[in-house]
Amino acid sequence: MNEAQTKQIQDIVQEIATDESISFDEAFAIAMGMLKFHADGMPKGRKASGCGGSSQAGSSQPDQSLD
Repeated sequence: MNEAQTKQIQDIVQEIATDESISFDEAFAIAMGMLKFHADGMPKGRKASGCGGSSQAGSSQPDQSLD
């Protein structure tokens, strides 16, 4: 992790700590728990959506509903 990335993490954790009136260490534990939860839910061996490639979510085709 480079210095800019470290600073981003520190800023996010400090924001959580300030908003929740908790210590930096408690906020860090919350942030890491959320990150782990997100990472555990990602498909293994595939790119995450939004990391390039094509996706149907960005399709410009209109919804076709049955009337």
